[in-house]
This record gives sequence, structure tokens and C-alpha cells, in this order.
Amino acid sequence: MTYNSKYQERILSKLEWPLLVSKLASHAQSEEGQEDCESLSPFQDPGLNISNILERWDRIIPLRDLIRSGYKAPIGNVRKMYGIFKGAEKGMIFEGDELRLCYELLLSAKKVSGFLQNFSNRSIWLQSIRGRLQSCTSLYTSIEKSVGPDGKLLDSASEELQTIRKQKASLRKRIEENLQKLMLEPPVSDYLQDNFFTVRNDKYVIPMRLDGRGRVKGTIVDTSNSGQTLLIEPISIVPLNEMMQELDVAEKLEIVRIFRDLSAGVATELDALKLNYSTLIELDRLTAEAALAQEMDAGKIKIAVDPSVNLLFARHPLIVTPSGKSAEPNTISLDQNQSILVVSGPNAGGKTVVLKTVGLLQLMLKSGLLIPADESSSMSIFKNVYVEMGDSQNITANLSTFSGHIFGLKPILENATSVDLVLLDELATGTEPNTGAAIARAILENLAEKKVTTIATTHFDALKSLAISDHRYRNASMEYAEATYRPTYRLILDVPGQSYGLEVAEQMGLDRALIERARTIRGLKMSDLDEAVIQLNRMRTTLETEKKQLEEQLIAAQQSKFRWEQECKLLEEQRLNASRHVAAKLEDQVGALKSEFQEAAEALKKVVKEVRHGHVDVEQAITERKKTESKLTEFDKTISQLSEAGLNTDLPGRAAVFNELKEKLDVYVLPVRREGQIVKVPTQPNESIEVQVGIVKLRVSLQDLRITRGPSGNHQSTTSDSSHKKRISSTKVNHAVGTPFSPQNGAPSSPEMVPQTATNTIDLRGMDSDSATSKALQFIDKCLLRGEYAVVLIHGNGGDRLKTSIRMMLKSSCPYDVSFRPGLQNEGGDGVTIVKLQS
Repeated sequence: MTYNSKYQERILSKLEWPLLVSKLASHAQSEEGQEDCESLSPFQDPGLNISNILERWDRIIPLRDLIRSGYKAPIGNVRKMYGIFKGAEKGMIFEGDELRLCYELLLSAKKVSGFLQNFSNRSIWLQSIRGRLQSCTSLYTSIEKSVGPDGKLLDSASEELQTIRKQKASLRKRIEENLQKLMLEPPVSDYLQDNFFTVRNDKYVIPMRLDGRGRVKGTIVDTSNSGQTLLIEPISIVPLNEMMQELDVAEKLEIVRIFRDLSAGVATELDALKLNYSTLIELDRLTAEAALAQEMDAGKIKIAVDPSVNLLFARHPLIVTPSGKSAEPNTISLDQNQSILVVSGPNAGGKTVVLKTVGLLQLMLKSGLLIPADESSSMSIFKNVYVEMGDSQNITANLSTFSGHIFGLKPILENATSVDLVLLDELATGTEPNTGAAIARAILENLAEKKVTTIATTHFDALKSLAISDHRYRNASMEYAEATYRPTYRLILDVPGQSYGLEVAEQMGLDRALIERARTIRGLKMSDLDEAVIQLNRMRTTLETEKKQLEEQLIAAQQSKFRWEQECKLLEEQRLNASRHVAAKLEDQVGALKSEFQEAAEALKKVVKEVRHGHVDVEQAITERKKTESKLTEFDKTISQLSEAGLNTDLPGRAAVFNELKEKLDVYVLPVRREGQIVKVPTQPNESIEVQVGIVKLRVSLQDLRITRGPSGNHQSTTSDSSHKKRISSTKVNHAVGTPFSPQNGAPSSPEMVPQTATNTIDLRGMDSDSATSKALQFIDKCLLRGEYAVVLIHGNGGDRLKTSIRMMLKSSCPYDVSFRPGLQNEGGDGVTIVKLQS
């Protein structure tokens, strides 16, 4: 079936499309932009396809995101320009008002171009829009300096015009001075009708009584309406008036010239003006769509190729509650192989809103508008949308409600196919219920057979039961809160609904006695389906309650997890900070001790050398040895004390529990790492707690607090948090000399290769022996503090002097317990020495 315009208007009206486009138009800034929005129709562009829509969305979304951030393209109230464009094509000379419209168009283009300069990186399309806008600088500047906002020509339009207007002003002042002087002197003052002068027929005149005719020299220019006053041009100012008239003519000729030149400039830039205008109108229309999307929180959804409806958290775009909230979001979906959604439930419960939501969102999709639903939603572009909704009664056409309804269903049943969407409200009502139910079922079976995607609302049990035995149907119902006897407007899938007719009537204020009588007439017995629905709803309510409890427990668990993660993070930060501080301090102390040790070692070596040469007696040597050994013992003791020093990183108190909180309770605030007192305890665990820290009051969450004092005022402590202690066990002094590590010294038969890294390797090549050994000792010292297990000393093979000095130092004078060996072939061979640091 091909839509005719009348049928299209009926569909758009029933789905409230005119209200939507009116809302869209309110966001447009230009005159034509508003008209384009109001004329937007999902039926106007049959060639619109998925690719076109996605491309359109890609243009709208950056604009929507800018509006969310508080930025909107400053298009302004651009007026319609087609008359000016047509006049320019014909060589028309424009007046000031028309030229001012051209200026405002160029001004809008300039503002938008500057705006897009900051945001054109958001999308390629915005870059292209900016590239299409032409500045027309010469025309813009010419009109700006020539025509004022009121459309009048400014003195600055040309030097000639400025000169003429200055001459006119001077001459006008001279004429007025002469007239004022003349009016004070007889005989003019004797016959003056009123004490003022005026301009008539471009001449300055004074009002004289009739009896003054012939007594005042001058020409009668005009008379008053009553004929009692003569307007006379005094002879003395006739030359001045003639000069003023000449200047007026010169001014008019200059104005015509200026307007002609400016109009020629418009004609020259006509193509650029047209491009600017069309670009701004396009941007205005899409900006309006972006603003509407931002207002409705709309976005992209997936466009399905095969006919389907899977709308998640879909919202009716026109419904706003008195509190300003949007409509209740609902999931409206048909699974694979399902084509009919049967929606039941109470009157005034929102069934028709569900129909209109699907219909409006389909029209928005066909029009390329963003959709107010979750981005994971999907919907296909249906070829046709058929709607049978509302009272179809037509007295003039001799149609009752039921016959009008059937008349509306007829073209749907004759023409709807599998690529169409059908929306049916209160199917087959208006006749005897059993007959209506039978007709309704037959209609749905016909549509299901043709695989027409259909959403139908009903109160008939016969339709609700279809989904039980036929996979092509799906039930849905509008939730009704039995506790409050009010609808929630939530759509519940896969559950048939009850009508709650008596309850709704009572809620609407029907007399209670009538309600009770109706209950008596209906009887207490319910249908099997109603009883099953009641049981199902009760089970669903129970499950939702349990689900809510589980969600609350999950939130509490996540809060606890977050609290412990924060505490662990704080502990780690404290450990690292303390470790850095202690490491620096220990490095200084160890450096000082090492210097003392080196001095003692040098003294001992000196004594040993002198003893060998016989320069010192044995007793003096023994004394020096004991002195050195004493220093070594003190060094060892100091190192042991340092290695036992630990870092206490325990957090104060214990984790806060909500039911233990009370005012004036001492707590430790993790984010600021300071103690404070609770000022105010909230009613819920997830609310912020007010804490006084010094002179500042803070609002923090439960997981950011630790209780530091119990009810008795005793400090709380915790042993659950592990303290991390840094030891310097690798710096123990060995009073014996270092030894090479080799298979003969207990090392494994195949030494483990030591890879060279930036932290364990030093290059000593090119140094003299003393410098090299000193550098090597300093490097070993730092490696011990870093916890390295081996050091690589690179000395090369040239001359063997450097290699020999280093290995002699390691063997005889190294203060640490080390062993060493030449490098393996793949470690550098004999050109390196591998030093193992004992732990």
C-alpha cells in the first residue's frame, strides 16, 4: 500500500508527531530552520536508508555532546534570504534593511566559523561546515560601515555623504537661528500664530495669522487644516532654503550611488551568500535535533536489517511528569520468531503510551532523529506504519465506535506485510465481549501468519492466553501496585496483566456503594488465568524484593572492598615513603662506617707491611691489630642494629562499622590521614558522615573512616595489617677476606650466568688502579643496599694490571662477605669479574 497524504496525516496525528516537531522547532534559531523542523516528516524522504541515518547521527552526536558541555553554535535569527537572492540575480538595488540582512548573514557565518574553529576536531563534518562558510570580508566591511542596525545609511558610508550631511547640519543651524531671531522682531512677532517654526514641502516656514497676510514679506507655502493659519516662507531665508534643497538632492544622489555599489557587491558575492545561508540553515536544523536529543537523553541505537523491535529502557519523548522527570523507561521487545506483542493491564495504566512510544520512536528513526532508548537497543526501519487507535466513531459517515474501528482495521489486514509495523489499541472493542475476543484473535492470527510485527493492547483473556501455546506471541502487562492501587507505568514482559476495573473505578472516585455492588454482581470467583496472574505477580514481587536485598548486600560488599583497597594503598604508600627515608638514612650511616672501616683496614695493612719489613716491633703490631679488630666489632654491631630497625606502617584503629557510629566518636580519616571526631551520623550507611578535623568539617563515606577509640575511650589498634620491614642483612661484615667462588670452593660445577643490567654492572676501563678499586667498592656498597645478588665489574684484559688490582682488593681488603670469579665466555670472559654478594 502506498500512503496517501490524508492517511499519513492520520497516523502522524494519532502518534502525536506534530507535538514532537513543534518541540524540535523550538530549538531552532533561524526562521527557515524553525519551518524546516515543523515540516519534518518520516514520509517525505522514501530514499532514506540505514547508511543515510547513521551518517546523519554521526553529524548530530558531536553537536549534542557540545550542547551537553554548554556550547551551542551561535547561528542567531537568520532571516529568509530568497527574495534578496532573487533580486540580486535581476540586478536590483537594495535598500538599507535588505543590505543589513546580508550583513547579519555574514556576521552569523563569521561567528559560527569562529565557534567551529575551537570544536571542528570533534568531527569531519564540522570541519567541512567551517570550510563551506565564506567570509566575504570586503562586502561585510562595506555594509558594516555604511548601514546601521536600523537600516539607515551612516555618515561613514562615504566621504562625500559625510561632507554633505555636515553642510546640511551647518545650514540647518543657520536657518533656525535666523528664524528664531525673525520671530522676535516686528512685524513678524505681531502676527505670529504660534511660537515655533516648522518644515513644509522641504522648506522652513513660520505660522502666521490670516490678518498678517501681506504684512510679512514672504511666500505662502501652505495653510493649516482649519485655514486660520498661514505657513509662510520668509523672504530672508529663501536662499537658505534653496541651498538646503540642493544639498538634499546631492545627498539622495550619493545615497543611491552607495546603495547601487553595495548591491553590486551583493550580486558579486551571491554564490558565497547562498552557500553561507544553506550551510547555516542545515547546521541550525541539525543543532535543533541535537538540542532535542540532549533534552530527551537520546542517542544512537542499532538499526536491524530484518524486521524487529528490541527497545531497551525506551522513553516516550513527549511525556514529562509535573516534577520534570521523563516518562517511565520500558523495555519493549520481541524475541526471535515472535511477531505479536499482546499488552494487557489496567485502564489508565500506560498501555496506549507503550504503543505510541514504539510508533513515535519508529517515526523518529525513519526521520533520522536520535532515539530516547538505551544504546544497545535495536529496531528495523519498517516500510509502513499502520495505526488503529482511539475512538473511530463518525456520525456523519454513519459509523459507530465498533464499525468505525473495523473500518480502520480493514486496510491494515488487506495491505500489511512482514516488513510493516502495526499498532492496535484495544483491539475489537465496542461489541459483545465474546464476539469481540473472537474477532480480535482471528485478526492477530492473520497478522501472525503473515509475520507482521504487531503490538496490540487488550483486556481479552483469549488474547492473553495465545502466548502460552504459540511461540509467535509474547505477553506483556502494565504493572499495577496492589498496595497503593495505583499504576507504576512499568511494562513487565512475559506476564499477562489484569484489568483491575473495579480498583481503577474506585481510585477515580466512583461511589463506594456502587463498587461494592459491582463486586457482588461479579462474584468472588476469578478466572483461572486471573488466579495464575496473581500468583505469578506475587512470585515476581518476592523475587524483586530478594533481588533488591542482594543488590544492597553487593553494594555493602563493594564498599568494604573499596575501604580495604584504600587502606592497602595507604599502607603501601606509607611503606614506600618510610623505606625511602630509612634507606637514605642508612646509606649515609653505612657510608660513614665504611669510611671508618677503610681507614682501619689501611692502618692494619700499613702495620702488617711494616712488620714484614721489620720497621715495627711485634707488640706494637698486636696493639694496632686489636685496635682495628675493636673498630670492626663496633662496625658489625652497628650494622646489626640497623638491620633490626623496622618500619611500623600500621593504620590507626580499626575499620568503621555503621551501627557503631555515634557523635563525638574519635576516628581516623583515610583521605586526609588525620584524626577527627564524628559530628553527625546519617540515617543510611551509603550517606556521607560529617567529621570535624581540626577547624575543618568534612563529609566522608563510611569506608574512609577507622575507629580509633572505643566506647571507653581506649585507643583501638589492629594487628590484621601486615607491617613491611626493610632490613640490610646483606651488609654484615665478614672479618675474613673474600674468596673466589668456584667449583673448588663449593660452588656448583657450572656457575650460573649473571646477566648484565644497568643496576648491577659498572665499567672501570680507563681508570687507574686506586680509582678503579675505590669505585668498585662504592658500587658494591650501593648494590648491597639495593638487594642485588651479584655485581659485574668490567675491567678488560689489557696489561692485566687493572684486573689484578681489582681481584686483589676483592680477595684481601674488601669489607664485605663476597666471592668472585672470572666471567664466563658469554659474560665477557676474563675481561670481567663476577662478584657474588653473600646474603
